[in-house]
Amino acid sequence: MKRIMVKSKNCSKNFLVYLFVIGFISGFVSCSKDSEPTVFDKNDLIGNYEGTCNVSISSNNQTVSMTAKFISNDMQTLSATIGNDDTYQSIGIQISRTASEFKSYGDYATFKLDDININFSTTIPDFIKNIAGVNWDNMQSVVLTLSASKNPPKYVIASKNLQFTYTGDVVITEKNGDKTTKQITYAFVLNKK
Repeated sequence: MKRIMVKSKNCSKNFLVYLFVIGFISGFVSCSKDSEPTVFDKNDLIGNYEGTCNVSISSNNQTVSMTAKFISNDMQTLSATIGNDDTYQSIGIQISRTASEFKSYGDYATFKLDDININFSTTIPDFIKNIAGVNWDNMQSVVLTLSASKNPPKYVIASKNLQFTYTGDVVITEKNGDKTTKQITYAFVLNKK
């Protein structure tokens, strides 16, 4: 009976040592995977990009050709121009936003793009007119509000591939007070030229 107890105690010790070693190795591996980011040289992003933008609103999807350009703004930020006159009419996007907070994770880098808030009033793109689906004489306002915070830009350094997604709402208000909100997503896939 005593021998059985001793073996049991030894097994318990060995098991505890085994758990400790496994826990230590797992902790080391997870720490190495989640290493702290370093500052990314924003100048690597400067240049022209070409690719596509997939727009999803309700159950409708549309993919269009897309261009973008990053230029130096100041010591901390870049100015990002996304889209052109054609994309403004076709998907409602031609924006200039500030890129900041550049971080490197080894193979790729991330950064922040400013939110988008557009109140369409005088020059209303065809895309917005089409999704509104109401008589424009009855319109009071159309507001597009987007954020890239859920899927921030990811720049793969070796391939120079840039992907990011803006998500948000189009809020359509008619003169009689009726309001319609439609969720919208802009998914960008761009490659540096």
